[in-house]
Amino acid sequence: MRIDNWPLDRIMRLPDWCFGRRYWVGEYMGGTDGLAVYNLGTENLPDKFVVWGILISARSPACLEALRVTVRLGNALPAAPAAVNVLDRIYQGISVPAITYEFYVNPNGVTWINAGRIIHESNGRRLVMLSNGDQVITYEMTVGVLISSMPKEVPNWLVRV
Repeated sequence: MRIDNWPLDRIMRLPDWCFGRRYWVGEYMGGTDGLAVYNLGTENLPDKFVVWGILISARSPACLEALRVTVRLGNALPAAPAAVNVLDRIYQGISVPAITYEFYVNPNGVTWINAGRIIHESNGRRLVMLSNGDQVITYEMTVGVLISSMPKEVPNWLVRV
């Protein structure tokens, strides 16, 4: 059964398996001097997609404080934190617009941040990330966003008319 014209709240009541295959999009981030690194994602996103979670895997030999990262949607590589702050966060509602980083992660470990289901419309935008270290020590991280497309149809037996 086609569900293209269903309201979003009804689609969100469907079981997880209706959302199809989940896959990763993300980028490698890092700097040799612990400074900020800006990155514009290389992968195109579906028109409408669901975020299921973010995985951040970080390594720094002796980082003095937590590593910081923000994950947003944008069309171009920003040049300054102020340009990042106006972009849409992948995890909406975390922090406040004037604060650039919503994630502070362990500098030597893996962090999983569950999203459940967060809906986004890409409108041609890609992932934009900004990471930052302690301004001295080398760091690197991989930031992966687990996504799926929005369902367009479901089996007839799932929906009672």
